[in-house]
Amino acid sequence: MTDPKTMLRHLYDVAVQRALPLHNTAAHLPTPPDPAKGRTLVLGAGKAGGAMARVASETIKHKRAGCEWAVGVPGGVGGSVRGNAGCYGSEIKDVIEKVMALEVGPEGVVITRTFTNAGCLFGYRNSVFKQHPEWIIVSAVLALGAGDSAKSQELVRQF
Repeated sequence: MTDPKTMLRHLYDVAVQRALPLHNTAAHLPTPPDPAKGRTLVLGAGKAGGAMARVASETIKHKRAGCEWAVGVPGGVGGSVRGNAGCYGSEIKDVIEKVMALEVGPEGVVITRTFTNAGCLFGYRNSVFKQHPEWIIVSAVLALGAGDSAKSQELVRQF
């Protein structure tokens, strides 16, 4: 059996490799059902790609709506998914479409798990990921609509 530090390092290395956009994006972006519904793929290892406040500001900049509330969420996307973070009357469950997590299985084999929103079993500040700390969230697809940057920025100022 591999020692825990070696196993965690291996899992981290695989998470980084699998989260690279060139290896990951096409396979994990579903076809939008209509042109008005957008997708934002947040990639990364460990914290699944960055701070929620940054995700909110970037989506506003790229004229996507639905994540403005996240400017008030401290921490990363992975932790936000794990704990169903929210504020100002919205939660991450409201915009999650798909989550990918990795797990080290028997004999050190890395298992990729993909979850729909329903599969995340979101509850108040809870998700399936809290019951499975061995799963490391490496990406999240957010379903965001078309937006107006000026309107989104005004909404953020009201928060």
